[in-house]
Amino acid sequence: MIIYDWFFILKNYKIKGVVHIGANKCEELDFYKSLKIDNIIWIDANVQDTNNNILEYLVADIDDKEYCLNISNDNESTSILNYSKNQKYSPNIYITEKKIILSKTIDTIYNIHNIDYKSYNMWFISIQGAELLALKGGIKNINNIDIICIKIYTQKIYENCPLITDIDNFLHQYNFTRIITEITESSWGFGLFIKKMFVNSINKS
Repeated sequence: MIIYDWFFILKNYKIKGVVHIGANKCEELDFYKSLKIDNIIWIDANVQDTNNNILEYLVADIDDKEYCLNISNDNESTSILNYSKNQKYSPNIYITEKKIILSKTIDTIYNIHNIDYKSYNMWFISIQGAELLALKGGIKNINNIDIICIKIYTQKIYENCPLITDIDNFLHQYNFTRIITEITESSWGFGLFIKKMFVNSINKS
C-alpha cells in the first residue's frame, strides 16, 4: 500500500541527477521530469525498452562474475536470485528464460562511461534482491551521493536477499539515515535514505 507522496518529499531536495539501476521500461521517466531532473542514467541487466538509452549491465559487488539471470514473464521480477516467498505473493510470476551474464560494479560503470560524479547525487536501486551487492560495488562513488532510494524487504522474498536491517547497517557506515519506509502487503517496498550532512544543509538553508 502506497502511503507517501514521493513527489512532495523529493522536491524538497536539490537532485542534480539520478543513476537508476533496474530501469525495466523507464516507468519513472515522467516522475523525474516532474522533478525537473534532466540528468538520468538508466541501467538494466535485461534491456526491454529501446526508446531510452539504457546501459545494459548486471550490477553486483565485483566485476566479471558469472551470474545466471532468471528472466520473469513480467521482467520486473527478473533477478539473479531464485524466488522464495515471492511465489506466495505473486503466483502468476514465473521464469521464462535463464541467461548467463557477467557482472559489473557501479564504480566500474562510472569509469567505463566517464560519468561525471558532480552531475549525479541520487541513486535509485531496484534489482530484486541484489540491492546490497550493488551498493557494495559502489563504495568509491557513494560519498558523492546524497540520496538513495532503494528496494527493501522485510522477508526473504528472494533466496538470500538482504533485509531492511542489512541495508540500514551498510548505509549507516556512509552516514545515510532512512527517513521514509514504504512497505507493501507483499513484504517489499522502498526506503529513502538521505546523507545526514545533506539533511543538515537543507535544514539550514
